[in-house]
Amino acid sequence: RKSEVTLSNKSRETAANMITPSLPQPDWAPFFMNRGKAFAALGNDQKAIQDFNEAIHLAPNDPEAYFNRAIIYFKQGNHNPGCQYAQKACEL
Repeated sequence: RKSEVTLSNKSRETAANMITPSLPQPDWAPFFMNRGKAFAALGNDQKAIQDFNEAIHLAPNDPEAYFNRAIIYFKQGNHNPGCQYAQKACEL
């Protein structure tokens, strides 16, 4: 049987904030991608989008950040930007 660790949303947010780097480097794009996903799972769309923006800035040819931004916009009912980011992800 696997043991599971269950964290409260506050614990997840605290953990996400604790691992915030001070000066982003190009190879940190996966960090921002993963933290953006964590914020999205917590329902913090604004912080998730900020991290996906940073991932796009650091790795503009990686479709995953564009795709994740599209998901957030679709979830919010913002279909035009959602379609634009989904299209960009497909083009890459």
